[in-house]
Amino acid sequence: MKLFFDDAQLAHKPTQYMRHGKIIDAFENPARATTLIEALGAVGAVREAPADFGLDPVLEGHADHHVA
Repeated sequence: MKLFFDDAQLAHKPTQYMRHGKIIDAFENPARATTLIEALGAVGAVREAPADFGLDPVLEGHADHHVA
């Protein structure tokens, strides 16, 4: 099984998240990603960098003001 991951994702470090109208600590953080990568590697997943398809596929699912 392949695990597609780019280290650039580790720069995603939100400080807060809104859930049911209340601001809470963000679930997404670099430690969560590295834990998942290690766990998947332990069961045989082979890490591979994803191909660069440009921003068009990203913008199909995300508002442009969220993409920087």
